[in-house]
Amino acid sequence: MEIRRVTVQSNGTVRTIINFSLRTFCEDSDFKNFPDDVYKCCYQIEPHFNQDAIDFETVGQPVFTDPKYFRDYGWLMYGTVPTVQIADDTQISQLGFCINLQRSTNSVRIELSLPSTVTSILFLLTPLLGQIHLQIAAKMFVLFLQFLTLQLFSARIAPHLGSAAATPKILRFLEFAVALNTLSICVSMVLWMCCKIRRNLPPWNWLIR
Repeated sequence: MEIRRVTVQSNGTVRTIINFSLRTFCEDSDFKNFPDDVYKCCYQIEPHFNQDAIDFETVGQPVFTDPKYFRDYGWLMYGTVPTVQIADDTQISQLGFCINLQRSTNSVRIELSLPSTVTSILFLLTPLLGQIHLQIAAKMFVLFLQFLTLQLFSARIAPHLGSAAATPKILRFLEFAVALNTLSICVSMVLWMCCKIRRNLPPWNWLIR
């Protein structure tokens, strides 16, 4: 702990700047918003000596965070506004605040969103092919691309899973797209089989020749 700029007033008020380090555990339950997830590292400070004489006060400003002490440029760091609480059982003043770390990697965001966007557009364009068997072939190709995208997601997201149990929204979207494409392929195959009806008469264009 380091104490700097100590000033003592005539009424007994002492003002100083205290630098100290604390250890805490960061909450990573926001993994569903990957790659824009936020890690919340919260602190709770309370006095251990002269507890009845020490009170915390805040000025309503967020905690200052100096980026030079956090050199990982893939993250954004910002502090919350400190809050003062009084413990119900001990009536001790407690100061609480959080340091939030938000992942900020545009390359990862593009890497994950672009394949899903392309495969979704290709899936929506398949009805323009006209013939059902061509639509089925195109949807099978799109399904192959979706499975490749799923493998990319698994390899890209797995190192960041940690203890989080939530599924990222972008991965849920891909799961929905794969399920919808599979259902569409099944419906198209049923329609294709229904179109192959055994006829007792020759086609109409043969009769009018």
